Amino acid sequence: MTSSEKWGLRLRAFRMRSQIKQEALARLLDISQAYVSRLEAGAVIPSDELTDRIKTLLRQRKNRPLFDDWRATVRHSTALMSLIRKDEGDIRVVEISDALRAASPAFEHVAEGTSVTTLLAPDSHKLVEELDADGAFDGTIARARILWSAGDLDAEACFEAINLPVRDDMGRWYIHSTHTKVSRTDYKRWLQSNAGADVVIA
Repeated sequence: MTSSEKWGLRLRAFRMRSQIKQEALARLLDISQAYVSRLEAGAVIPSDELTDRIKTLLRQRKNRPLFDDWRATVRHSTALMSLIRKDEGDIRVVEISDALRAASPAFEHVAEGTSVTTLLAPDSHKLVEELDADGAFDGTIARARILWSAGDLDAEACFEAINLPVRDDMGRWYIHSTHTKVSRTDYKRWLQSNAGADVVIA
């Protein structure tokens, strides 16, 4: 996606959220309605000055996408939470709560874009693949419960996760997960007795 297409999508999403017409956006940015139309279509790249005005407009809290607030809620939560998405065939971290970061050494240096597979113990990789195959990233499922582990065997942390598909303002799917620590014994017992994720279809 080109820079002009990204600006176009962001401006159109802002208009849809704000329920305003191109004319109103044009007044906010001090440009013509025709230029707004060309920006939204990705036909033009805004000047540096206009880019600054767009950034200022979109940065205002009242104008931010609702999903940005959701991300901030996950990031600053005292509960064990995460937000992941499928990106170019890989499942990646979008946000991780401060509490989850503190729950295991495996999460200390996690950043946005980190591949989930680098965080999971090998026996948990299959569970994430199953979630994907069950439709977690396209809204097919309403909820999925799994147990998973992170880190190596010496520092392994085990969790139960309730996973809910959610969409951002652009309609892209993510998985919002709440986690509870479980014992290694309970995790191993679940692996032995369970065929996979406990999934509820939407």
